[in-house]
Amino acid sequence: MIHFQHRIPNDAPPGWLVVDLANDHEICSPNSRSSIEHSKYSRYFHLSSLCRLTTNRDLSHLAGLNIPVTLISTSYDADTPISTFVYILVEVLDVDALRFESTVYATEINSDANAEDLLEFIRPVQLNDPQKEVTFEIKKPLTEETPLVAVLTRVDDFGKRFAEIAISRNVTYKDTTLLHRAYIIALDNDGPQVACARIEIVVRASSETEGSVTKVSQISAKLKPSKPIRHRRDHHRRDLGNDIIIELPEAHPRGILDQKIRLFGDERVILAPVVKDQISVGSDGSIELIGELDFEKSSEIMLSVQIEDGYGNGKSFAPGFRG
Repeated sequence: MIHFQHRIPNDAPPGWLVVDLANDHEICSPNSRSSIEHSKYSRYFHLSSLCRLTTNRDLSHLAGLNIPVTLISTSYDADTPISTFVYILVEVLDVDALRFESTVYATEINSDANAEDLLEFIRPVQLNDPQKEVTFEIKKPLTEETPLVAVLTRVDDFGKRFAEIAISRNVTYKDTTLLHRAYIIALDNDGPQVACARIEIVVRASSETEGSVTKVSQISAKLKPSKPIRHRRDHHRRDLGNDIIIELPEAHPRGILDQKIRLFGDERVILAPVVKDQISVGSDGSIELIGELDFEKSSEIMLSVQIEDGYGNGKSFAPGFRG
């Protein structure tokens, strides 16, 4: 059995990355199947087909607990299947524990931004104890061969450590088709991860590049509403529980779908990215296929997202995917 220990804040939203088993520990392979062993707390976590363990619901009442999570990974690379048990002890930290000052750092840049340009955030990217001697690293998403951002660990004149996040490559108009996401982690001197936060970057088309660059071809999918959608801008603006159904072939390539959740100007998907199995929904309503479809395992993927308007009013929306 393989043992790991990871820490997460008790106010981490659903979809919070606990550990990336494929990239960090090389536990999974394209020919393996992994699952969470049922237990008292297994419903609080989700294991994606990409072998990323994330939170699945609110953890605020679990502060101070050490939660054991057992994963079973079966590899089919050899003639005989080989099963490996992975034991992960998840420490749910209290709000006073070492953590980043924000759980999500979001910003916007233009499509003509250049490499080494620094990103600006509302709050500094630092821990709640900035005197703690740590180094910062970026974990890139699996969908990007070259991460959009890089990080440098800086120390000011008062000994406070903070992260400077810069663009690692020139941005193009093609980057406007994606909601760019990454994780920043803090490592202490001994190596273990002590804190984690999410970075979200929206690339807006600049006036200089909007008309001069050909848009990248996007993936198409058949979209049909399960009930009539109201287009009239009234008090409710959208029927609660209104679903969409997207039909995809099994060999469909990964990427952003043409269709997206229709949002009005002051609305956004909260707690984004919302991830389930091979599907990810961004805060702008974009829908991304992040893994290969396997309809022998499951012919339908259903997930719900919460949409919030500028007044803090929430609504639910449920895109479904069928083969």
